[in-house]
Amino acid sequence: MGVISAIVVLIHNIPEGIATFVSSLSDHTTGICVAIAVALHNIPEGLIIAVPIYFATGSRLKAFMWTFISGVAEPFGALLAFLALRGSDMSPMAYAILFGLVSGIMTYIALAELLPNAAQYDPEGKVWKKSMFGGMAVIAASILLFDS
Repeated sequence: MGVISAIVVLIHNIPEGIATFVSSLSDHTTGICVAIAVALHNIPEGLIIAVPIYFATGSRLKAFMWTFISGVAEPFGALLAFLALRGSDMSPMAYAILFGLVSGIMTYIALAELLPNAAQYDPEGKVWKKSMFGGMAVIAASILLFDS
């Protein structure tokens, strides 16, 4: 289970690296906000990899290695974006298209995958609804902190 999670998260992390890189190209403040959001959501991603591997093998090293491998995919995604965009001057329309695509993907994943899974584990919504609004508050705070 942990290895499958690591592979899935690895594939998931490449576009995150691309999104973080491209967002910092357009505006450093946006890049910082995206990087913070990605970093915060990487904590549970690391746990879904490390915990099953640790309990299956008893090895902290194996848990760390698989978590590290999946995490390195983000800088790899950023490197891919850098190589693809090197020497190019992206137009505002290109930024609009990239940000629109990334936000559409993230919104779909949140609405179609994450929230239904959260509701499955907490059908009454006592925890996941508060957690969702807590996440929104973290993002709002980061916007207030970095937008001034």
